[in-house]
Amino acid sequence: GTLPAVLGTLTSLRELRMGKNKMHGTIPPSIAALPNLVNVNLAENRITGTLHPFRSIKLRTLDLGSNDLHGSIPASFLA
Repeated sequence: GTLPAVLGTLTSLRELRMGKNKMHGTIPPSIAALPNLVNVNLAENRITGTLHPFRSIKLRTLDLGSNDLHGSIPASFLA
């Protein structure tokens, strides 16, 4: 299935672990905008598109390996 944009309404969400779930499509901007994410694992899916900057300043782990993302890594990830 796809990543449901409704996850973006869970503003207290700290962990998002959906690796190896045969997810496809893009990462909804509403998920990237979650303010309290600490750990995100979306590895080994079929996620496509470009990577949105993640809003959470608490983000420590972001695993997007083995997907079909393209484009540049947002500068906010390199700071």
